[in-house]
Amino acid sequence: MHKTFISVFKIPKYIISTLILFIIVLGFSIILPNLSLILGIYSAFGLIPSIKITFSLFGAIATNFTVYSAIYTVLIALFFGINASLFAFYYSRFKNMKKSAGIKTSTAGLILGVLGVGCASCGSIVLASLFSLLGLGGAFALLPFGGVEFAVIGLIMLVISTYYILKKIHDPMVCNV
Repeated sequence: MHKTFISVFKIPKYIISTLILFIIVLGFSIILPNLSLILGIYSAFGLIPSIKITFSLFGAIATNFTVYSAIYTVLIALFFGINASLFAFYYSRFKNMKKSAGIKTSTAGLILGVLGVGCASCGSIVLASLFSLLGLGGAFALLPFGGVEFAVIGLIMLVISTYYILKKIHDPMVCNV
């Protein structure tokens, strides 16, 4: 399957799509906790300063995240980009087939991975926001790792999904005619 991975990523459009998706998911993870800051700068100073601040926030991964949360945030973004590109390759090559097991695992992995993304000070950003909206803000105290479990489970699901998509590309279940 290593050769399959190399053969897919010899094609420039899959490398580019992986990088674009990696930047989008990583950007979402970094910018989300600072959204009120960006919106405040936009309302006070306009578009250009808010864009400058937005791009400068990418350095926040080194300061606002623990080493572990930075690693799993980058890995989730990377595996999501790889997974989506492999799926696009698989779909373009085998679009007449009706199997979709990899789609469910990819989607679940991304959702769980994004739910667990967080920085050192606020923990799991998305889940904390959702839980506090529902009045369950202290529920993270009950979890042994404060919501990091969701990121780890999401990352594991993305890795498994990537493996299965590579396996399907390498050895598709089609009949020889």
